[in-house]
Amino acid sequence: MRPHNWLFLRGLVREKRHWADFPERFHTALPNQRVFCLDLPGVGTESSRPSPITVPQIRAEIRNRWLELKASQGDGASWALFTISLGSMVGMNWVEAHPEDFTSLVLINPSAGNLNLPWKRLQWRILPRLLAASLNRDPVAREREILRLTTALHSKVDVLAREWGTYVAERAQLRATGLRQLLAAGLFRAPVTLPVPALLLSSAQDGFTHPDCSLVLARHLGLAQHIHPRAGHDLPLDDPDWIIAKVKSFIELLD
Repeated sequence: MRPHNWLFLRGLVREKRHWADFPERFHTALPNQRVFCLDLPGVGTESSRPSPITVPQIRAEIRNRWLELKASQGDGASWALFTISLGSMVGMNWVEAHPEDFTSLVLINPSAGNLNLPWKRLQWRILPRLLAASLNRDPVAREREILRLTTALHSKVDVLAREWGTYVAERAQLRATGLRQLLAAGLFRAPVTLPVPALLLSSAQDGFTHPDCSLVLARHLGLAQHIHPRAGHDLPLDDPDWIIAKVKSFIELLD
């Protein structure tokens, strides 16, 4: 198996710590694959700066930081891109604009404004709960509700919510970050094709973004797709081992 450096990109108002132990599990299962995580502008280590309002602007900002990271490694190894949700929109735009940067791309539960209806990209029935969560001043209660909206199989939601609730105090986001990221996601348009091999993974029980969005996007781009029958939107939390097995098979085919 060819060594790779992997760049992981998270989704809407999520930072790299929200991967939980998934990067470590990924590297343990695939020891020749090194994992690096960068936060989108507006969250995590970048929480003090405003989030851009378009996906290309987000991609340009994070690419500058990735180029510095890549130069610091100095090993000449190829890079792959692993993404979820809003991160997948950034990933598609990135390989379209700079196909030389990555040799492959993994997309999880993506959507696109030119292919999917707005009320399927963000399912209308969860909007009251999502709004209530965003207005809740208790960070633990807020995280608990978001996890209930985005996971279907995770068995320790309360434990995770208590841990993730501390992130707000440590790295508070600007008030408009979520809205600006939603605007960027809403404006995103999928490319006609992708210039690198790509794998699409989706969740049949995704209550956040309708599963049809991934099906339509896979057909549009001609991608191989695997559908988890029971997982929710945050597939890396719900079934990390399933993802790792699919990625392992994918990269073995590329060698």
